[in-house]
Amino acid sequence: MNRNSRSSILAIPIVIFICLFVSQVQADLTRDVLGDVNNDGIVNVLDIVRVVNIILENNPVPTDYELWAGDVNADEFVNVQDIIVIVSVIMGTMAECPDYLITCENDLTDCCIQYSSHEITWEFEVFGDSPGNINTLKDGFIINENDIWIVGEYYLSPQPNDFLFNMIHWDGNEWNTTPMEPDNNDYGPYYLYSVFGFAPDDLWTGVGAPVYYNGSTWFEYGHNNSNFPEDLGGIDEMWGVSSEEMYLGMDSGDIIFWDGDEFSIMETSTGTLSQYLDLVEFIDIFGTDSNHMWALSYNIMQLNEDHPITLQFYNGFEWVDQYNIDNWEPIEGEISGTIYNAWAYGDTLYMISGWYGLWKESITTGEGYYDGSIDDIDPWIYVHGKSLVGNHYNDIFTVSWQGYYGHWNGVDWYHGTEIREYFDAMGVSISCKGLHVKDDIIIAYGDANGGQFAWVAKGTRN
Repeated sequence: MNRNSRSSILAIPIVIFICLFVSQVQADLTRDVLGDVNNDGIVNVLDIVRVVNIILENNPVPTDYELWAGDVNADEFVNVQDIIVIVSVIMGTMAECPDYLITCENDLTDCCIQYSSHEITWEFEVFGDSPGNINTLKDGFIINENDIWIVGEYYLSPQPNDFLFNMIHWDGNEWNTTPMEPDNNDYGPYYLYSVFGFAPDDLWTGVGAPVYYNGSTWFEYGHNNSNFPEDLGGIDEMWGVSSEEMYLGMDSGDIIFWDGDEFSIMETSTGTLSQYLDLVEFIDIFGTDSNHMWALSYNIMQLNEDHPITLQFYNGFEWVDQYNIDNWEPIEGEISGTIYNAWAYGDTLYMISGWYGLWKESITTGEGYYDGSIDDIDPWIYVHGKSLVGNHYNDIFTVSWQGYYGHWNGVDWYHGTEIREYFDAMGVSISCKGLHVKDDIIIAYGDANGGQFAWVAKGTRN
């Protein structure tokens, strides 16, 4: 309760006028919400009347819940300022904030920057115990905190003939190791390259052809089951707007489009129509919608004028080359050096250069710059960065192949060494293949000791 309630009493006539004005209006809410002082699931004039009585110190004595719910602006006092905010709730004049902003605690009519936490608790699991085989996890995707998929290959003994496992699935309690085997062929499980999804019953994964999961069965496109083109190698990366609009990046440098009915090869500067020519590998495909998509690729054998690192942009009609980086030399003020990831949010495209750090570029104007924020954690650590992902402007993650990760929370970068230190303590060296994040769940994955076993680190934000 406001101990200086005398000054508040002077404002009560104004409050009575406000009560009369909003007496026919109410805001429906769930229970236990700020402003819902009587906890009936509705914010209306009755809540204002109760706050007035609390201010005037009228009986009954307020409960702890009433004091909490009445202190809408979170300043530790219940006073007229809280009534004004409650009125804004009832009248629907609260601020409508973009994704990266939140309603201010002390003024619900304004937006404040949404910062994220560096505090993450990590859990580790290893998979694969059959010597002489390659055990690795290559790609991962989070549907929600109880539905996480990571794909690759690993072998468990004493399975007959070193039986291949190709995915792990987190169900909210444990990792399940049942391999993916399409119902419509007899080839058995095989190494998986990529995974992308929309819902528990709407998931894609791929090797030489895409495989779709409807929640109960797997269906492989290819092997005479569709018009999916053959001899283009594996699906390195995949991204989609929906399961009726998927984009698949192939070993051949081609991008395959699925429209829900059939597949088609899109025209790109990197396409070769053969997996045996230039060994072009897609290392990132990401978009924000149907008209804003990026595909990053390079030749795995060399970097020169004929084999550049290429960032292509899809504008909804065609793929155009946005950047072609053909040497390792740094160019001050320009995106240069090794670029192995791209991510976009709002009007900003993000990339990390091994020379200068984090590059930000306006999608609308094309103007870009190095922001310098990552310099204090040495951008060279991320020269072979394996992922650049996030939830919003102030919640961005990147990870290096050595297992070091960086997190931008809107204020500073945190240099995370927990994953690397965990495996250092085991006396093994690791290679991190990627990182994915959704809300407060983070996953990183890869292999150790050149494929002796595969590993996953699942982080939960505190």
